[in-house]
Amino acid sequence: MESQEGNIEHLPTVIEKDNIPSDRDEIPSPDLCRKFQHLSQIAGKIPDIREDVDVLLMIGRNCPEPLKAEARLRNLLRTLNRKTELMREYQAFLGKILDMKHATPVQIDEPTPANGTTWYLPHFPVRHPKKPDIRVVFDASSEFNGISLNQVLLQGPDQMDTLLGILLRFRVDKVAVMGDGEKMFHNFHVTPNHRNFLRILWFQDNNPEKAIVHHRMNVHLFGNISSPAVATFGIRRIARECESTHGKDMSEFIHRDFYVDDGLTSQPDTETAISLVLRTKDAIATVLATTLSRTAEAELQGRVAINETVFYSDSRVVLGRIANESKRFHVYVANRVHKIHAASKPCPWHHISSGQNPADLASRSVPAGRLNDTNWFRGPDFFWQSGPLPAGTTSANTEHTYDENDPEVRKQVSASATNVEGEANKLTLQGDTPHLGCACFSRFSSWPRLERAVGNLIRRIQTFKAGRDDTSETSRDEVQRVSSNLSSAQLQQAERAIFRAIQSESFSDEVRTLKKARTEPNSTISRKSPPSGLAPFLDDDGILRVGGRLKRGNFDLGVCHPIVLPKGDHVSRLLVEHLHREVRHQGRHLTTGAVSHAGLWILGLHKLVRGVINQCTTCRRLRGKPLNQIMGGLPGTDSRQHHPSPK
Repeated sequence: MESQEGNIEHLPTVIEKDNIPSDRDEIPSPDLCRKFQHLSQIAGKIPDIREDVDVLLMIGRNCPEPLKAEARLRNLLRTLNRKTELMREYQAFLGKILDMKHATPVQIDEPTPANGTTWYLPHFPVRHPKKPDIRVVFDASSEFNGISLNQVLLQGPDQMDTLLGILLRFRVDKVAVMGDGEKMFHNFHVTPNHRNFLRILWFQDNNPEKAIVHHRMNVHLFGNISSPAVATFGIRRIARECESTHGKDMSEFIHRDFYVDDGLTSQPDTETAISLVLRTKDAIATVLATTLSRTAEAELQGRVAINETVFYSDSRVVLGRIANESKRFHVYVANRVHKIHAASKPCPWHHISSGQNPADLASRSVPAGRLNDTNWFRGPDFFWQSGPLPAGTTSANTEHTYDENDPEVRKQVSASATNVEGEANKLTLQGDTPHLGCACFSRFSSWPRLERAVGNLIRRIQTFKAGRDDTSETSRDEVQRVSSNLSSAQLQQAERAIFRAIQSESFSDEVRTLKKARTEPNSTISRKSPPSGLAPFLDDDGILRVGGRLKRGNFDLGVCHPIVLPKGDHVSRLLVEHLHREVRHQGRHLTTGAVSHAGLWILGLHKLVRGVINQCTTCRRLRGKPLNQIMGGLPGTDSRQHHPSPK
């Protein structure tokens, strides 16, 4: 990966990409940028946040007129008129907002803002079943012309502590400390020049019987995607500024034990915390166990001394994969094994029986009343013994090996070198072996895919050779800058490689004879050879072409001397199917003409074209004849003879 300044960094491996970016510590900040060479240059460009926190906006979007917000307000008013108590609570909520100057009316004589600089937010009430008061949500997800405010707002970095970490630290002590910030978002004001993006409609003097008045919010709202990041930053900044007067423990409480506006902590008690961590490790699966152990150790750092970490699993297959270091697995299993090794080495893994594993109780749906009689709360009995390997467990590194028939183990594949011609005028053929194996061509179902695959293969080989032959920095940079798109010249080179491979396999005797004829004029092709009647010859690229009397003409080489392709070959069929689609599923004559115009001479072409068209589902649908419904039999009264009725 190359930056605008020219710095080049290697991208992570496939295994590493599965875990990016899963850690909130990876969010770029000035301190984090200084630790990495490829980010150090932008560390000084990250601006400081001012006292008034801006609404994090993306520029260049059209903003809605208040028509939709007014329609939503009318619908809300009809609902409130039917529910008198809800109307009273709604008026009281908005009345507090107006009294506290969290929202101010827009003056009538105020100049009309420029187009695209205002946004109107509908609003509606929500009620939490465990809270007595309603909360008004300002609908920043309401769309106008397919765009909502939340879509153009920047969410901001995830600065909040994880709920898992907060709960782990909360369980450290017996005495709980809880706190809830009242109207958290409304305590942080918005920059004045951004307040027009937070306009709402409400009635004059908080009276639904009066006219609708435009208001602008002065504070951040419940419903904006950026509000949690702004509030978290603001309260942490307050904690840092007041740390010298109110104590460091207050600052740590806000920084580590607050989730948006809810605080939850307790006083230190190492025994309870260690017991919780050990029980949690035994109740989870292998990958989650390693991830959770790292999370628990990071969250409890400084509060609990962890002397050793031991992992247990009741799956011998998983333990065999963890202990294996010689075989390769498929991508999914390989990624998980890599994560386990990264998190648990050098910590030991041990086997535990299913009867001792508390996690099995959750999968068996044990009634809650019987949990006290199980090891759900205490863990296995050997937890209370001394030593990392109590009786009844075995080590994964010594007792378990992977299964040779495990379907997740990759099969060993032998790789061989392929000679790819670097210059068009060089003809190299190693004995009777073709340049490319044609057996792999049958795996492709379309000509463009086969062409791109061979083109990418040739480009990779040339790139590898260039980097191997030239070890300079410039050469390595050019190797890393290889484009993902193939050029027309590279596609033509891939076509020539495919044609040479097919002809070397299907017309091996003819190609060998024509090569020998360059030095031995008496060498001629057998009359029994299929292309013998075409006066074939080899061009400068070593491709077999149709001869004729137009060698001195100024026509295109493919028109005068088409490339000879064998009858019944898979690539020949792919080419006919591709050209048939190119002529928009026309008939035999146009498809045959397209093949000739492409500079190809396929033996048995007419039969192949008929077969392709007959098996083409699109052509069968377009050319299919409508079915005629067979009429049913006549009723008995109409099919029997009757005497003429009397007059």
